[in-house]
Amino acid sequence: QLPRSLKMILNLILLLYFCQTFTSAEDYEERKPEYFLTFVDPLHTAELFPIFVTTAIPGSAVWFTVEIPGLDWELTAQAYHGEFAGINIPSLIGLNAGQRGIVIRSHSCMELQIAAGSFGLSDFSTDVFHVFSTEAFKTCKHNRCTYYVATYGWPLNSEGYLSFTAIVGQTDNTIVSITPSVKSVLNSSSGSESLGATRARTVMINKTETIFLTSMQDLTGSIIESNNPLSIFTGQECVKIPNDVGKCSFISEQLPPTEQWGSQFVAIATPTQPLYSIIRVTAYRDSTQVAFNCTNQTESFLTLQKGQFKDVTISTGLSCSVSSNMDILLMQFSIGSEDGRGDPHMYLIPPTKWYFSRAVAISPYHFADGWPYDNTIAITIPSEFYQLSDISYEGLSLDMLETYNHQVVYSGEATFHTFLIMNITTGSHYLHHSNPHAKFGITAFGTTQFDSYGYTVTSPSSETCPRMLIPSRVRLSHVPCAIDKGTILEAKCDEGYVPKLGSVSVTCGDDGQWDGQLATCEVPKAIHLFVVRRSNAGIVISWTVPKSERPFCKAFELVLYYINESNGKKVILRRTKLDPVTRAYFLRRLRTIKPHKYMIKVNMMYSGETYGPPKEVEWKF
Repeated sequence: QLPRSLKMILNLILLLYFCQTFTSAEDYEERKPEYFLTFVDPLHTAELFPIFVTTAIPGSAVWFTVEIPGLDWELTAQAYHGEFAGINIPSLIGLNAGQRGIVIRSHSCMELQIAAGSFGLSDFSTDVFHVFSTEAFKTCKHNRCTYYVATYGWPLNSEGYLSFTAIVGQTDNTIVSITPSVKSVLNSSSGSESLGATRARTVMINKTETIFLTSMQDLTGSIIESNNPLSIFTGQECVKIPNDVGKCSFISEQLPPTEQWGSQFVAIATPTQPLYSIIRVTAYRDSTQVAFNCTNQTESFLTLQKGQFKDVTISTGLSCSVSSNMDILLMQFSIGSEDGRGDPHMYLIPPTKWYFSRAVAISPYHFADGWPYDNTIAITIPSEFYQLSDISYEGLSLDMLETYNHQVVYSGEATFHTFLIMNITTGSHYLHHSNPHAKFGITAFGTTQFDSYGYTVTSPSSETCPRMLIPSRVRLSHVPCAIDKGTILEAKCDEGYVPKLGSVSVTCGDDGQWDGQLATCEVPKAIHLFVVRRSNAGIVISWTVPKSERPFCKAFELVLYYINESNGKKVILRRTKLDPVTRAYFLRRLRTIKPHKYMIKVNMMYSGETYGPPKEVEWKF
């Protein structure tokens, strides 16, 4: 545990750095992040529903609101970097909520990191799942979103526990088609109805409205389709994994749409398990070929058809590179224990395309009054970027962490990726790589007597280009919440400054890189302006430009004006743009104008910005 004084200093340093790197939250102009979830316990047997919220941006503090629309229940709180806000919603509210969902809204453009706890029949039956933002799973092709259920259940109606899938609407008038893989019951605001296996049922739901699909059998392979994105959570209220080992436990996870599936993964056997882990592979296209290449030199190959799934086991201590010719979904399951240390949980294995150069991991307290969790994170990173000195944890490089009782437990190779396991304390933990091109994935675990949790910390990022350092005295005309391909940043200098080295406009390219660097802003040296010749016909003006300004001065602007004596206002008579090679100009007398005194100035132009000299030339006649 870092000393509190040291942690405050590190947070202040991070805050000052990000104040230089980002414009303030008040400058953000686009949509604010939203998160939809629901009470995942279908029978509401749990005493409470815990939600853990922190900020995804170092050095920041973000206000957010948790609301159950239609129930007149709302809570506003603030999340700080380095800590999490723990929100416990009592089960009575869950019972009254019925088919209503929960929406969490950030008050600014800054994203939140949210993990939700779940537990069922006892205080030692918990799990944790990542609540993804609507931006993370917003992509649907041709107004069609497809989700495949991947969970773990009982093969037969032997124990009487429910496998469930909760579907939460993000938009009004969303049409949802549900095709269960086994005989099921659909629970909605209209009541309950039985659904036969593989028989599609279409319903319409509104924003935050929730419907539950439940079954005594395993719902894996069920298909959910919609015309708008949904938030979908799946799991089992109490299951043994395998079905004949250990004690049963509540498991839960949020499902991504098929557009966010992947073809490259690194799978690590759950480090807190003594024997092995189970990975469930799901396909959504025919002839999907999957290859597992593991660190013990073993290989296995699968061929799956649309909607099929198969299980693969990985022994503890091993890791595998998983690749496929078409996108797949990987869900990992921790097995039960006969000796009472840990129990089943489930979590998504993130595809490598989700990896990012920074992350915030939440390690919760035991929210069901059980023994405290021993918290662990697993970091997976391309081997070419694996240098402990380049990866920081709470502002300190990993090679320094032994000083604070944090250490690398072990590391191993997984086909061009390296993973490392770290023990961490309860709280919110920021990790980042010094190289913005080095992207990594993180999974969090917690284990205690008779209980455990696991969830993926990694989330699909809408940012394809790294956040750019904003030079001093530069203001962006528009700061988007998300940086996508094609995003344009346009810079303007503060008054009295002009753009020099760099560009006033940069674009995020298809390769995930900016096409240039933003210009720096400096005070230019003044132009030298003087009169060459005067006559009744007109005046010849000439000027010289300091050498330091010549590479950046793109053109000149000549302005002729006079001051209206009645109101003191400037009246511009002529504004003429001149090319950069011009150094003199003949200005013909305007005989129709009454004033006998005019003012002339020549502005230097820098990438669209104009800068005028401190002195102007007076023209009398």
